[in-house]
Amino acid sequence: MNKQIQSGQTILFVGDSITDCDRRDPVHAPLGRGFVRQLRDLFVGRHPDLALHFINRGIGGNTVDDLRSRWQDDVLAHRPDHLVVQVGMNDLNQFLCRPDRAFLAPDGYAEIYDSLLVRTRAAFPELPILLMSSFLISTDTAEASYRARLLQHLPSYINAVRAIATAHGADHLDLHALFQGRLVHDHPDRYCDEPIHPNITGHALIADAVFNHFTRVGQG
Repeated sequence: MNKQIQSGQTILFVGDSITDCDRRDPVHAPLGRGFVRQLRDLFVGRHPDLALHFINRGIGGNTVDDLRSRWQDDVLAHRPDHLVVQVGMNDLNQFLCRPDRAFLAPDGYAEIYDSLLVRTRAAFPELPILLMSSFLISTDTAEASYRARLLQHLPSYINAVRAIATAHGADHLDLHALFQGRLVHDHPDRYCDEPIHPNITGHALIADAVFNHFTRVGQG
């Protein structure tokens, strides 16, 4: 078992709709119906001895600039023991529609994202942080396809997150590579109804990857 994960600790998740996943709907509150809840269930089922507290602060439609506006209240004020961040697809999508908005471009995205890690490290120097990449569950390369345009530009955002993780001593989980690896053998429909938002199987894949990360880091 990962020595970093201890009973009574709090894991906070922040991001966009992938994290949100209806967590503000009374039926699915407070964790939503996606990977955060599934991860909680994995820990309960496999490690019932751990009394972990899970907090979901995802908001659908958010960009990294939106996260900057609520970082103090929704992240730092909770003083989490572990932090998981996943954001970027809204930045990319809006940038393709509004290329004049520089803060949505890869460089602007990276600058804002980096500032969040600077603030976090200043407040909690030893906080374990996991940064998860954005992803698109598609292999569409057709000319003039909007999905192909997303796939073309997505690596710039993924590479930015990887570099920020390295710079601030955080871990990085490449969810795009995870899904693309599955699409070598599977049709996208297995994991989503449309390429941006996973279905229950897609969320299970994310939950399993995060669980494996938490239980692998620190072994040995």
